[in-house]
Amino acid sequence: MKKIKEIIFITFLIITGCSVKDVQIDDMVIKSNMYFISNNTNVPYTGVAVSKFITGQVSGKTSFLNGVPNGTWFAYGYNNEIIQSGTYQPHLLKSGEIGSIEHAIRMNVCTVREGNQTFIDLYIVTNNNNEFDIEKKQPMFNIVVDKLKKEGLTTRTDLINKIRVVKMEL
Repeated sequence: MKKIKEIIFITFLIITGCSVKDVQIDDMVIKSNMYFISNNTNVPYTGVAVSKFITGQVSGKTSFLNGVPNGTWFAYGYNNEIIQSGTYQPHLLKSGEIGSIEHAIRMNVCTVREGNQTFIDLYIVTNNNNEFDIEKKQPMFNIVVDKLKKEGLTTRTDLINKIRVVKMEL
């Protein structure tokens, strides 16, 4: 009899929509260059978070692992069609590992697919607020590309669209 009551209760929860509310990227908190669901937790977020248009419709989904964008992501159009998709591939850095970029914590290789095009946006996450792009003609560009090759993070350096030094990837 107890088993039947448990089954009925679980079925009731499923039918009445016992679902977890979407975690929204805009509501997340950034601490120590990682994403958290609130200030009240010390556990970096792992799971999928969404971004939304002003209408409330989902505009994107991003996978996180231990507070860092990691894995698949999707960007949606107003008709819920996928307009871009890709993957984040983070790599932790040691101090001074990327030339003169101070306080670099990680590189995140973001492979982007849009229609028939594929390209790579590379984010170098730092502890300072000085955000900038590294142009292809700058010596630092080659240092970063050499690091990508050495770590086996990409073999297609010709697909690099931009390298950006940022506080956070999103």
